[in-house]
Amino acid sequence: MTLCAAAMLLAATAKLAAADAPTYMADAQKYLEKGDAKSAVIQLKNALQADPGHIEARLLLAALYVRLADGLGAEKEFKRAGQLGAATSQWVPGLAQALALQNDFAGLLEQVQPDSSMNAAVQASILALRGHAHLALQQIEEAVAAYDQALALDAQNGLARLGKARVLVSRQDWEAARTELDRLIEAFPDLAEARIERGDVARIRGDLQTALDDFAKAIALAPNNVRGYVGHGMTAMALQQTDLVMADVTEMRRRFGEVPFASYLHALAAFAKRDLDTAAEQLQLVLRANPGHLQAQFLFGVVSYGKGDYRLADEYLSRIAGSVPGSAGISKVLGATRLKLKDSERAIAVLLPAVEASPQDAQLLALLGNAYMQQGDHSKASDYLARAVELSPDQAGLRTQLALGRLATGDTDSAISNLESAVELDQDLLQADILLVLSYLTKKEYASAIEAAGALGQRMPDSPIPHNLTGLAYLAGGQLEQADAAFAKALEKDPDFVVGLMNRARVALAGAQPDAARAYYQAVLAKQSDHLGAMLAMASLAQQAGDATAAESWLERARKARPDALQPVLSLVEQHLRRGDVLKATNLLAGLTSAQAGQPAALRLKGMAQLQSGDFSSAVRTLTQLVEAQPEAVEAWFQLARAQAAAGDMAASRSSFGRAAALDGANSIPLVWIGLAELELRAQDYPAALAVSKDMQARFPGNAMAFELEAAAHRA
Repeated sequence: MTLCAAAMLLAATAKLAAADAPTYMADAQKYLEKGDAKSAVIQLKNALQADPGHIEARLLLAALYVRLADGLGAEKEFKRAGQLGAATSQWVPGLAQALALQNDFAGLLEQVQPDSSMNAAVQASILALRGHAHLALQQIEEAVAAYDQALALDAQNGLARLGKARVLVSRQDWEAARTELDRLIEAFPDLAEARIERGDVARIRGDLQTALDDFAKAIALAPNNVRGYVGHGMTAMALQQTDLVMADVTEMRRRFGEVPFASYLHALAAFAKRDLDTAAEQLQLVLRANPGHLQAQFLFGVVSYGKGDYRLADEYLSRIAGSVPGSAGISKVLGATRLKLKDSERAIAVLLPAVEASPQDAQLLALLGNAYMQQGDHSKASDYLARAVELSPDQAGLRTQLALGRLATGDTDSAISNLESAVELDQDLLQADILLVLSYLTKKEYASAIEAAGALGQRMPDSPIPHNLTGLAYLAGGQLEQADAAFAKALEKDPDFVVGLMNRARVALAGAQPDAARAYYQAVLAKQSDHLGAMLAMASLAQQAGDATAAESWLERARKARPDALQPVLSLVEQHLRRGDVLKATNLLAGLTSAQAGQPAALRLKGMAQLQSGDFSSAVRTLTQLVEAQPEAVEAWFQLARAQAAAGDMAASRSSFGRAAALDGANSIPLVWIGLAELELRAQDYPAALAVSKDMQARFPGNAMAFELEAAAHRA
């Protein structure tokens, strides 16, 4: 063949191949209409193989990669489209999305800028995407500025408005975020990303059915957007609807192939069914595709724990603990893993900071107590375990689920059954035995508690803890002499067991012997000068004796010795408020850490101080936080109702009083009805006040105030 003929043949072949590209494009579009993204990708690749310069095919492939969350593939295709001469408005916004998918937000800000060649709408979209990048980097002010610039160019830019909602989410202003997302969806009912965002907000707030509905709508609107399936699957997982999760996994694999998201959801569903082998296999697929997937690393550590591979669990969980410092969930399972490895020192190293950060977490306290028990420090062990049960007496079924960071059901009967199973398995997590005893105490089954404590004593013959538990059972049953003898035996086993001294003081108080109790507390402080419980008890004894100065002195000593402790501060605040010294109370509250200030007890006192000082609007805000933290607490709603009434918002106050009354099913707080009746009298709604007084008479037949309120209503 001559060179000329060969050249002609090659030219003809190239022309034929180029002619095939539109056919492949058309096929790809058909597959997309059917929801088959995987086949569409294949056809688009065929089109580009036939004609590498086909800009439309390259842009469509890049956009499809974005939908499939393949940021690297999308970046490559968008940049190639730009090199081939695509208009900047066609590929630059997509490049921003591709970089965001790779979490390369700095790269996005560096490489993606709007320019004057683009129309206003495209410039606005790019500015909105830059806002997303700033937000991801926690540069909130820069994000807001970018969104505002975008909206100045295009007031109806959905991405920018979505970004403004995400700013509210980042600030955890859930109500405002929900309102903004509702408005956005009303304006853009087909904007799937807004549905996904609202679904995320609902999921975070625990409104799982609403979240599920939003994610389902997002999938219907954008069946090739993988985020909708992920949100739907995660929400179904939270609802324990594993069949629905697996339906999502099947559909994701049909549309997108073996994407890591599908494998992760499959792993979660398998783990929920205790199919640890399948969970491990699926997680390995995720980690091969994305070694930095934090949730997969964590779950792989948990699965390894469940399979008894504690070394592997320690490796993965230690790695994730370094990447996500301060996570209570990670600390729990990592601490439990190290306990299984008999490495109590390293267990304490991870659990102690976690307890300091989350002092109200019963599971963390129980694990830390077990770590100290393993180390042989019985006093600290018993102290932390007692605090755990005091905080969460109805969640005693911690067993293996404790190590996995899963709460018990709250059903005490089931908890005892679970704990008995744990003991029968003869596991080395001894808190199961201890919490079994404490669970019997919670149910007032004292004979069973004493029997269980005796069985524990057979396993721990040199420990003071079984005798201490026996003493607690006798004390709860009112058998003071036997209780004191048991605590004395605990101290014989370990003279430094200050918990035993504290409990002997409790026996003395129960027997109306305050001087003996004071002597025990002094003995505790001689051994441990910063013992918080002993100092608070001394303050209480002084208060009971009418010595307010001594009580305050003990509380100040406790506050200075234990600056991390909340109770001394709150007790001092209560003293100051009782005396009407609001300024001192407010100053003490202002010195709390943000974590302490968010505790319900602190919020209640802050609200009371604001009410007492006349700052009613601030009191309403604070007490609203309290009811959000304790939505089932009668007093929280009662105090909020008082604050709302003082602020002049009678409708809100009436609603809050009604909520408090509805929650007080035991009819134990007449003040709720008194407050509601007084509100109706103030509002001059005398028939309503009369109805409340009659209701109160039925609920509290011996309360004279109910009849006084009826008289006031008739008189008015």
